[in-house]
Amino acid sequence: MFCPSECLTNRLSKRIIILSVSYKEAFRVANQKSVLFTTSYILALAVSFFIQLSNNMLYSTIGIYAKGFTSVEYYIGLATSGFTFAALFTKLFTGKIFDFFSSRKILFAGLTLSFAASLGYLFIDNIHLLIGVRILHGLGFGISGVAISTIIANLSPHDRLLESVGYNMMLTTLTTAIGPGIVLNITHSDAAQFMPIFFLLIVLAALCLCASLPIKSEARVDDVTDCVGRLNINMATILLAFLVFFIAFAQSSIVAYINLYALEADFGNMTPYFVAFAITNFSVRFFMNHILKYLSQRTLLYLAGIISCGVYFGIAHAPSAHIIYILGFFFGFAMGVFYPIANTKILRSMSWHRQGMANSIYMAAVDGANAVGVMDWSAIATHFGGYNHIYSAALIVIALYLILLTVYPLILKWRHIPETSEC
Repeated sequence: MFCPSECLTNRLSKRIIILSVSYKEAFRVANQKSVLFTTSYILALAVSFFIQLSNNMLYSTIGIYAKGFTSVEYYIGLATSGFTFAALFTKLFTGKIFDFFSSRKILFAGLTLSFAASLGYLFIDNIHLLIGVRILHGLGFGISGVAISTIIANLSPHDRLLESVGYNMMLTTLTTAIGPGIVLNITHSDAAQFMPIFFLLIVLAALCLCASLPIKSEARVDDVTDCVGRLNINMATILLAFLVFFIAFAQSSIVAYINLYALEADFGNMTPYFVAFAITNFSVRFFMNHILKYLSQRTLLYLAGIISCGVYFGIAHAPSAHIIYILGFFFGFAMGVFYPIANTKILRSMSWHRQGMANSIYMAAVDGANAVGVMDWSAIATHFGGYNHIYSAALIVIALYLILLTVYPLILKWRHIPETSEC
């Protein structure tokens, strides 16, 4: 016997099942992450790792090798600063080169210069030649560093850009920790034992060249005509670069002078501080996406500034080395959340067609702050008669950072400038 109500019930049940399946599929697609770890992306991370390892192996140890040629501190300093200023010089202008050449060609040019510099170390027989090779190496590092960061950004899906930048910065933290250790364990701080290091640099440079060849880096294709007025540097990019400059400028006081401060205060070895810093700086990258579910990027930028204030105040007034060791964990967290967010914001403040320029601005802000900071903090310590005073002065710099972070959205609103590019 036909029952209208039963038929209606069956139809409704079928529709509910269909709608349920469709909803589940839509939910699955909406929550599915874009693919990040492609072959080209993994190769790009490998190249970035080798580039940074080559830099960090010699950055803090080349002075040992330079002392084998001269005892004049001025020339020993040039062996380090020559590399730094050469890298900074290229980063100031590399962004513009992306208007004329692809990121792969620029990367290959930078890696070729680095390879030539690595070979040059084998033939050094005086301090002047060492300085020249270091400048050449700095040029290669500056060009290849900007290029590989741009390639990594171009290979990253828009919804996973922050995660991608975090992975690349994890490599920086890792190579900073292991690079000097490799050199010191092989050479035992003996200038005559650096030849194996130079052969290792050649191997790393060759690996970079080989690994870079299969990388397919295609910038996102948008209609350039729709991006008129957004292809150049805007106010948002400039303000973000100043935020990076303030943080890096203050941090250079620790990187360059924490060991001298420890000697002055009779605190002993500061290696535990750097280990503590590296642990939280490295590990926080794995939890960044989870943290952002509860705290906004802007809140984390404020948190990084507030923690930094506590760290600099604590270092300036630390009664013992153990306090500084503990502060290393907090500072590692603060810098671990700040730099990936700041870098991502600078990348998103410019069109995808100008990611090379965006990376160049970010890196120039960091390197420029480090270069200026080393000189300024030394002058402050000399003038006030103690390294503890530079950490009190760093509080002023962080205060400027917090002020700029507060007025930053107000300036953009007043000038009618979007915080992120729509292109």
